[in-house]
Amino acid sequence: MTPRSGDDTSFLLFTLAGAGSRRTRQRARILRAILSMDGHFTVRDLLDTLAREGEAVSRPTVYRCVKLLANCGILTPVGYSEGTRQFELSRTDERHAHLACISCGAVTEVHSGEIEAAALAEARKGGFLPLDFTFEIRGLCPSCRRNSEGG
Repeated sequence: MTPRSGDDTSFLLFTLAGAGSRRTRQRARILRAILSMDGHFTVRDLLDTLAREGEAVSRPTVYRCVKLLANCGILTPVGYSEGTRQFELSRTDERHAHLACISCGAVTEVHSGEIEAAALAEARKGGFLPLDFTFEIRGLCPSCRRNSEGG
């Protein structure tokens, strides 16, 4: 994910407003920080990014905003890193699955249109109208698996 423009921040604030949430300066700061980050992140990563950028936003405000952004579908929760939930910016242009290690928290993206197509076809066959798609397989990454097997 590459840094994005102010237009993207405005669009996401508009999305929040459409969901009944206010557009505030602090939310704009948080969204700009998220847009500048690559890949998956934790709230701690977001707080560090805000601090590096000189943005004064309190920890409780960041946690509340991340929860709001996830509830509005702007962020997608993925995997855990050291017991802490990771997030990524939701993207309708590039859906993918995740392989999440329950030991070290590593998250690997799997790009397979076949997985999505099969899941969505099954949903539609039952008359279900899919609005979003997330797919995560939790287990042990190769490194943690080797460590757990003693070799």
